[in-house]
Amino acid sequence: MVTVSGKHLKSLDKGRYLNARIDIAFSRPEGMSTKKFTTTFFMDGKKWLSETEVKSFASLGQGIYVPQKLEFRWSNSDSPNPLLLQEYEISNIKVNNDVPDSELTFDFPENVLVVDQDLEKSASSDRFSLFIAGSKGELIPISDVGELASQQLVNDRSPSSFYLYFAIGLALTGAVFVGWRRLRGMRDV
Repeated sequence: MVTVSGKHLKSLDKGRYLNARIDIAFSRPEGMSTKKFTTTFFMDGKKWLSETEVKSFASLGQGIYVPQKLEFRWSNSDSPNPLLLQEYEISNIKVNNDVPDSELTFDFPENVLVVDQDLEKSASSDRFSLFIAGSKGELIPISDVGELASQQLVNDRSPSSFYLYFAIGLALTGAVFVGWRRLRGMRDV
């Protein structure tokens, strides 16, 4: 194992990490993968350790290793045993597997405006392609922005629009009433 040690980034703080250290151990047989990560700091007169250690690696071939079993320990100098011990096991590890096209599809909700921007054409006028989503999620090309006006994007007769207009009217009525009461109060003084 190869170990690198240094001060914790917050070791200059006057709080918990005063004089704190970090030790990172790398495993040569597993392609210099991180084997152990330890943070050591002193608090309330005790030495505290936070350790994450890889107990076993999974080989993915071609010199690539990933953690398979890990152990996390939290301890202090008062106890010979860790105060907290957690073990993790990672299974079914796959890297760069093909993802079927069916997993990468997305149906847009009806009447959503979709803008496809081509950054390669950023200086030209045709860098944007506009689409409107149809009732089944299909994208219908829009060649002219003026066509958006002919699309019914919002149903103005929905109950939610009534409540919105009602709330705005109520807020305006309240503001007028409060203003009238203040003016009336100023006259009475």
